Amino acid sequence: MFLIRCVCLLALPAMACTGVTTDRSDADINGDYILAWQVAGPYKSEGEDGLHILDIAFIPETVPDHPSIVWRDQYADDSQSPGMVKLSESQDPGNYCTFARTCIDSEADQTVQLHIRSDDGVKVWINGELVFETVANHDLMSGPDVVDAPLKRGWNTVMFKVGQGAGDGSFACMIGDSSGDPAKGVRVDPHRLSGDRPHDAISLFDGSSKDEWCTRDGRPIDWSVDDGDLVIEPGGGDAVTRELFEDFSLHLEFICPDAPEATVGQARSNSGVYIFDSYEVQILDSWGLPSAPDGCGALYRLSPPNVNACARPGVWQTYDIEFIAPRWDEMGKKLSDARVTVVHNGVLVQNDVRVGGPTGQGRPERPGLRPIVLQDHGTSVRFRNIWIVRHPSWRGPEAPGFQNLFNGQNLDGWMRLGGEAEYKIENDVIVGETRPNQPNTFLCTKQKYEDFVLELEFRVDEELNSGIQIRSNSNAEYHNGRVHGYQVEIDPSERAWSAGIYDESRRGWLSSLDRNERARNAFQHDDWNRLRIVANGPVFRTYLNNVPAALLVDGTTQRGFIGLQVHGVGARTDPLRVSWRDIRIREISPVNRQADQE
Repeated sequence: MFLIRCVCLLALPAMACTGVTTDRSDADINGDYILAWQVAGPYKSEGEDGLHILDIAFIPETVPDHPSIVWRDQYADDSQSPGMVKLSESQDPGNYCTFARTCIDSEADQTVQLHIRSDDGVKVWINGELVFETVANHDLMSGPDVVDAPLKRGWNTVMFKVGQGAGDGSFACMIGDSSGDPAKGVRVDPHRLSGDRPHDAISLFDGSSKDEWCTRDGRPIDWSVDDGDLVIEPGGGDAVTRELFEDFSLHLEFICPDAPEATVGQARSNSGVYIFDSYEVQILDSWGLPSAPDGCGALYRLSPPNVNACARPGVWQTYDIEFIAPRWDEMGKKLSDARVTVVHNGVLVQNDVRVGGPTGQGRPERPGLRPIVLQDHGTSVRFRNIWIVRHPSWRGPEAPGFQNLFNGQNLDGWMRLGGEAEYKIENDVIVGETRPNQPNTFLCTKQKYEDFVLELEFRVDEELNSGIQIRSNSNAEYHNGRVHGYQVEIDPSERAWSAGIYDESRRGWLSSLDRNERARNAFQHDDWNRLRIVANGPVFRTYLNNVPAALLVDGTTQRGFIGLQVHGVGARTDPLRVSWRDIRIREISPVNRQADQE
């Protein structure tokens, strides 16, 4: 499957096709690029070359959200020349086109300029309106096409159709104002995440009170509150949460103040977020520099960010941190390492990284709940909108806020799709039973869900594969109605990937358990297993029998049904069975993103 890497610039200096620079005065650097897109394609037409293929209307430009289109997240990386997407590096040169889209949030109605370089040709849509097209067999060193792009206040959708003929098939774009300066009041996120605090999340700083924070010895912190921001007072010491946490989602926003030009390296607006008081996610003004293990977005000196997504100093930035705590046995022996995912300014920079011990100045690991720490490193970094969501591994049938998807009596509210496997009810349990020569069969909810927490128990015969479909769909336009979408695996085989995440009838494995021995060992053969699934925005978490399993960031599908799969078994005539019980769901408000807490 082909994924292009498309990036857009937020400033308007001249753009050169050179490697990553360490000179911040050179504006052709990753610090000015949009690094996160969703892509679809490639699309071809028999007999048409890469220039004329732009004149053929493919489905993304007529119905961008058509069910047959698979939009895939794609992030830039520092291995390419900044701003450039070399399509021929990802697939054979040929005559095709590819679509790329993202979303721009504008604080006001305004017109910005897009400076676009392409090879060969590009079409541009803003909020569904075609605003520019060019068909030109030129190279990327030619001058850019300049496009006036009207943005409304709020979210705007930008989509490009990029042609590929005999050239390199590369693409780059810059966004700025008409004078050549960076555009004001815009930010980019293909998932449109607002950063609004969930209804039931714990607010750690809401613009006024510092009461959720203390010094390491329990005294009130000596930081200031200025215009709704929490500001480090250098020398005031670290800020430590009074509450303690295990698994969580953490959101915070920060500004790195500008520093004198002579200030370099770790002296530029240094701070950090210490997860569990042990693992540091670095905060640093590293705008415009190559990604580094001590740069912004790094797990300090352990894992550099996949790409340096740091914004210019003086600009608000966001961290969305997904954390799974290490696990310990009753004797204090560590059973599994901590796991960290970081989305920086909408870009996935740390993807489910295992952390085996403290980083930076982190405190030693130990069992139990631990705090979040904001580091005082001698710079007046500012913070705002800090909130956290706890993630328990299991809530149980009596947990408030859940509704049953199965009433124990009949299959009202469900429908069968795919093959002809049998579903029946036995003692308040849904039982799926195989039939010979049938494709995969799915018992699906008639209702579709967006963000939710799903809990259930399952039991499966040793020779049968199965799964739970989430955010899945069946449309006539996609392979004649084939069920497709995210599947949380049920796998009793020796591979033991139960609770991993698979993309049914689309991309295959997204988050396997090949590196998660403890989750693989959590499966209970010939017995009931507990499965907890959290889907909130582009983030997915699974827990198997209270053990953390998959952690995935993927924004391909936002909404769909829940489905119970009976896998096809070929010509086998003796039936195999998989059973489900206590199926319940707690919807998360799409407006408030109501958090699931203990």
